[in-house]
Amino acid sequence: MVMNPKKGLKEVRCIKRSYTSKPSYLVGPIRVDGGYAQGEFNVPLATREVPVVFAVNRGKKATNLAGGVRVRIVKDEMTRAPMFRCESLELAGLLDEYIKENQALLAEIGDTTTEYGSVTSLETAIGRTRIGNRETYQLHLRIGMFTGDAAGHNMTEKAAVAIGS
Repeated sequence: MVMNPKKGLKEVRCIKRSYTSKPSYLVGPIRVDGGYAQGEFNVPLATREVPVVFAVNRGKKATNLAGGVRVRIVKDEMTRAPMFRCESLELAGLLDEYIKENQALLAEIGDTTTEYGSVTSLETAIGRTRIGNRETYQLHLRIGMFTGDAAGHNMTEKAAVAIGS
């Protein structure tokens, strides 16, 4: 760890350990009151934009003055939301019905793309837009996936592609 002369921030040089190719800083401590973590924690921040570090540090200071951060996990999932363009509201409605009637099948299709995750929710919303003089409808399918200890971005993307196909 190396002290950064500006405002006493600690810069962590992790390049040799191959954690990150960007300069990393520790911001903290931040007071946390959560279901799984309680106490004060230093948060690593990897960025080449040093002003971001100062902005986060100011936010940390304001947060601590307000009593810290209270957090609870409400839903443990990563999401993707593919959009399907439909020529009419009726077609969007038919697709919506199909998804609702076949949730188990679609979840199974998503589950086949990974050994570690599982599709936990499929939610739909229909929207309307105008392109020139033409009105089109979109069905947005929000796919929620439990990804275990992984962040699950790629895992959820693969499941969304499989379900959307």
